[in-house]
Amino acid sequence: MCGIWAPSLLALLALCAAAVAIQANGCHDVISTANVTCAHTCAARGGWHVQCIVQADGVPYAECLCDTDSRIEEHACDTHIVLEGEGERRAMRGSGRGWRVVSGVGAYVVELPTHFCVVYHNNQQNSSIVHAHGMTPPLKLDGVPYISQAPLLPGEMQQYAYPLDKLNAGTYWLHSHFGFQAGEGLSAPFIVRARAPHDYALAHKLDEAEDAVLWLRDGCPYFNGGTAPVDACDAWGVYVTLKDAWDHGQHPSEDCPAPATGSDVLYRHHFMNGKTSDERLRVSVSQKYVRLRAINAAGMSNYKVDLGGLEGHVVAVDGQYVNPIKVKDFWIAVAQRVDILIEAEEIGTSCAKEHIITATSEAVDDPVSQSSLSLVFGSASCVKSAREPGPPTKPGFMGFDFERQLHAFAPLPSRKPDREYVVKLTGDNGFHGINNASYQLVPMYEPPFRPNPRPLRVGHGERVHLRIENHNADAHSMHLHGHQFQIVEIDGQPHNGALRDTVLLPGGCRTVVVAFDAVHPGVWPLHCHMEFHLAAGMLTTVEYLE
Repeated sequence: MCGIWAPSLLALLALCAAAVAIQANGCHDVISTANVTCAHTCAARGGWHVQCIVQADGVPYAECLCDTDSRIEEHACDTHIVLEGEGERRAMRGSGRGWRVVSGVGAYVVELPTHFCVVYHNNQQNSSIVHAHGMTPPLKLDGVPYISQAPLLPGEMQQYAYPLDKLNAGTYWLHSHFGFQAGEGLSAPFIVRARAPHDYALAHKLDEAEDAVLWLRDGCPYFNGGTAPVDACDAWGVYVTLKDAWDHGQHPSEDCPAPATGSDVLYRHHFMNGKTSDERLRVSVSQKYVRLRAINAAGMSNYKVDLGGLEGHVVAVDGQYVNPIKVKDFWIAVAQRVDILIEAEEIGTSCAKEHIITATSEAVDDPVSQSSLSLVFGSASCVKSAREPGPPTKPGFMGFDFERQLHAFAPLPSRKPDREYVVKLTGDNGFHGINNASYQLVPMYEPPFRPNPRPLRVGHGERVHLRIENHNADAHSMHLHGHQFQIVEIDGQPHNGALRDTVLLPGGCRTVVVAFDAVHPGVWPLHCHMEFHLAAGMLTTVEYLE
C-alpha cells in the first residue's frame, strides 16, 4: 500500500525509517527520484511515504518512511476519499462506512467514540494535500504542504488516522490546502456526532435531532473590473492580476481606512448544496427536530443566511457549543460553521410545509448574489409550497453584530495571559498581509520548502492572547490550526465570547483579542482563509518553543 502513513497506529504498524540523501534542485525532483529508491528499500515492508526535508544549507533530501507489513491490512481505514477532477470541476468522492450523503451532499460522518480514519487517493494530475479544518491532529497529519508533510503526488495515496475526543465533536469540513484546489471544489463536510452535554439547555432535543447540511460555496472567480466574463474560471489568472496590482501599485498605509464598499474578487456562481438558486435542491426531513449544520466552504464570500420564515436556536459555532440564541437569520464568514436547532410544527399534518432558505453574498456596491435550498418537514404526500423569495437585497458587509451575541457554553477557565502578541493585518489583498510581511505556501513558490522566518513562539502550557488588528479596508477570516480559541475582546470591549477556530475581522481598523491554551505542540498556521489572501502570503505560524 504505497503512501500509508498513520502515526496514531505506531504500535501496530511498527514504522521504521531509512534516510536516503539525494541532492537535487528541489523537493519535486527529490521525491520523484526517491520514489524509485524507496520502492527498493521498502519492498519487503509493505509500503512507503516520501518526506522531503530541507537542510540548513538549503539542500533538500528525501527520507523513506517504510511501513512494516505487520497487520497493515487488518487495521487499515475503511473510508476512502478520492481527490479527482481539474479546474473548477475538482471534487472529493468517497466510499466506505464513514462516507454518507447528507442533504444531497457527500460527507465524512463519524460518531464518538472513534478515530479519524481516512485513506486519501490523489487521482488528479496535480499534487494535493487535505486539511481537516477545525481538528486537532498530530502535526504530521495536519495537511499543510511541507509544514506538516509532503503533498501527495499524482497517483499516490495516504492514510490519516488519529483519535477523536469530545472536544472534536461538532461540524467541520475537509479541504485541500494546496493552491486554489479548495475553491475549485476539492472539499467536503465532516461531521463528528456525539450526544450533547447533559447539562446543555437543549440537550434532549439535540439528541433527537436529524442532521441536515447547508453547504455554501462560490465558484468561478474573476477580477472586479466590470461584468463577469463568460469564461471567468481562472483562479491563477485572478491571482496574477492581484499580484501585478500590488507589485506596481501604491501600497496602503497602516492608518485606519474606511471599510471597503466593494470586493476586488467576485464570483460568477454561488451554490447551496451544490446547486444554484435556478436548480434549487429540495431536502426532506422526517424528525420533529433538525440540526441544520451550515458550513461556509466559499473561497472569498461571506453570507447572510435567512431561514425562510423558520426560527431556530444557534447552538454551536465552529463545532463548539454556545449558549442558545434565537435567530431567523445569521451571518457566516468564510470557513466558519454555525449549527441551528430547528423545531418543526408541521410534522404529523396532512401537508408538509416548504421553507426556502437563502444565502445572500455580502454586498454594498457590488452585484448581489444568492443561493437557496428548499427544506421540507415531514413525508406527507403533498407539500405546501413556499412563496418564492423576491429579488435579493444587498445585506451590506458582515460585522461584529452576530459575534457579540455569542457566548461559549464552556468558556476557557479565567486566567491571565502568559504571552501576548499583536497581529496586524496589513498590506493589500493578502500581500504583506501580516505585520507587513508575506509567508507563502507551496505551490505559490517552487520548493524547496522555506520555514517561516517570523513565527509567533509560545511555550507549552501557556495562556496566549493574540490581539488581531485589521488595518485593511477589506475583511479577513482568520483561522488558527490545531487549536480552538475564545473571543475575549471585541473593539476594545471585554467579551466572554464563543470558542472558535475562525474569526472574521471586518474592514476599517476593527480588532479582536483571542485567547487559547498552548497544549498542542507543533508548528501551526495562522492565516486568512480567503483563498486569494492566503495565496498572497497572509499567513504566519504559531510555533512551540523546545
